[in-house]
Amino acid sequence: MGITRVARTTGAALVPILAVPLVSGTLDWVPFVVAGVLKVIYDLLLLRNFRMTSTADR
Repeated sequence: MGITRVARTTGAALVPILAVPLVSGTLDWVPFVVAGVLKVIYDLLLLRNFRMTSTADR
């Protein structure tokens, strides 16, 4: 559990460094598009993993 907290804290500290220059310029839509794309990829990978599992009912 300790390594998870370190990764989460590091990510939370680094995101503003990357997002502020994007939001302050003319590309203020880029962080939202990137977040949406990452969410879709995550959801599709999660769906694929659940479809690959077998249940006792099948």
